[in-house]
Amino acid sequence: MKDITLNSYLDVLQINESYFQEANSFSKDKIDIAIKSYKKNIAVAEKILKDNGVNISEIKSKAKLIAKSFEKEIKLGYKNNIPPLKIGEKISKKVGIEIKKSIKSIKKSITTDIGNSIVLLIGLIFISMIAVALVAPIFFLLGIPKATMIFSVLIAAPLLEEFFKRMAIFEGYPWIYTGIFAGFEFFQYVIVAAIGGLSMGPFIIMRLAGVIMHFMSTTIQKYYYDKSKNDNESPEQEVFNKKGINGYYLAVLLHFTWNLMALLGQDTFKSLLG
Repeated sequence: MKDITLNSYLDVLQINESYFQEANSFSKDKIDIAIKSYKKNIAVAEKILKDNGVNISEIKSKAKLIAKSFEKEIKLGYKNNIPPLKIGEKISKKVGIEIKKSIKSIKKSITTDIGNSIVLLIGLIFISMIAVALVAPIFFLLGIPKATMIFSVLIAAPLLEEFFKRMAIFEGYPWIYTGIFAGFEFFQYVIVAAIGGLSMGPFIIMRLAGVIMHFMSTTIQKYYYDKSKNDNESPEQEVFNKKGINGYYLAVLLHFTWNLMALLGQDTFKSLLG
């Protein structure tokens, strides 16, 4: 009976003697390549999940518990001569329950990150308004009130917006925050342009390019942040280390250059230069 049960398990798993013979013919090099490829795929998946604020250690611990549970079910089924299909159904139900729990957990994590990103965006808007309000009277007294807009676009925006992206990176939700911020800015400009009667086609294309720029600057900062983590630097050093901060500087430079190119076409900027 045990032999019959074992053969049933092998049939369900679609394993026969030829598979074992083929597996035995694999060289150690091929096996090593397969293992390395598997580990690399796992590492990529872990990075994507971590970037979106998913708790990897919690997933790993749950996976181990599930694997042990499956092992116990299979051994018990084999011992009691339970048909493998019934064991498979039981395991499938358990998998479904665990997947639902995991999805619920991930949704909760993403919802929290969205909330935190919105709070961060509100903080950015508030601080930007304060910065502009502080310098506006100075430019007014100097007789160049229009320079307030230049300060806002070329200095305040690159420094503050990239700094808040850096904060989102350290908190673990860079892409969610960048998406919310870039989306908010995009619709803000589009609404103003529509009210002003501008040609919407070219304007929308230009603003979509702006969205890409924001993700590029976040990518630059994230790259240097990850690089500093790989160097095994402590969190205290991480905030101020050279590599991490260089990513911020490069992002600010990209942002500044982008805004400068936009301003070069503005009559206000041309009048200040002239």
